[in-house]
Amino acid sequence: NQYIFNDCNLTSSDFVTYFKTFKKYPADMQSISFIHCNLSTLALETIFSTISSSLCFRTLSELSFIHMKADANLQTCFLQFATSNFFMVQKNLHILSLEDVGIDIDMILPFLLHCPSYFTNLSLIGNSFLKPISITDFHRVTNLDLSFIHFTSESLFSISNSMATSKNHPTRIILDSLVISDEEWDKFYHKIGTIVISNLVMISFSGNKMKAEWMHLFKTFLLNHTTLTELGVSNSILYNDAE
Repeated sequence: NQYIFNDCNLTSSDFVTYFKTFKKYPADMQSISFIHCNLSTLALETIFSTISSSLCFRTLSELSFIHMKADANLQTCFLQFATSNFFMVQKNLHILSLEDVGIDIDMILPFLLHCPSYFTNLSLIGNSFLKPISITDFHRVTNLDLSFIHFTSESLFSISNSMATSKNHPTRIILDSLVISDEEWDKFYHKIGTIVISNLVMISFSGNKMKAEWMHLFKTFLLNHTTLTELGVSNSILYNDAE
């Protein structure tokens, strides 16, 4: 079974009461998504606690929060659950999406990956990632989408370098249309040749500015990855520099 809450106001006590009734839901749930919703902290806490304690969610394989209209405390609420055992006990949860929900990835991600979890697909599209971090193990994550994220050169290098040095890391990485200034791009491109991610199969780098000099630096990065079979660079190479 799949439930999608799309363009809903989920701040009322009625939603909290309604969602708690899932504790008696008679069928197994595979997927639940919240898209373009207005969500309160109480509602989010109820969602997580109900999923954790209800038999119907023991088979949950996909959990998504996308384009949320959230109150200021939402990030704190996400952080609380990232530091709990929620994602460790959800053994069938393979797809986790926290897209454009106003969170700082540099705060959330280290906690999400601090302990072994079961999700293999992690999408963090459209948030902010402005401070460098260090992650030593990505556990089971094989697909990581960081598109449309606000980066600095240091934060982008830190997550890239973490994947290069971690015990387990994604082999399919999407970094499309990153929000980063030309100055920061220049700093990052001059470091990119030092990054070698073993067993990397796919990287998508579409929609990112790539001047002639940067293109040569990016080529060095590609030549270091002999296992790479899929590459995306659409709308990246500037026409004046293409030759």
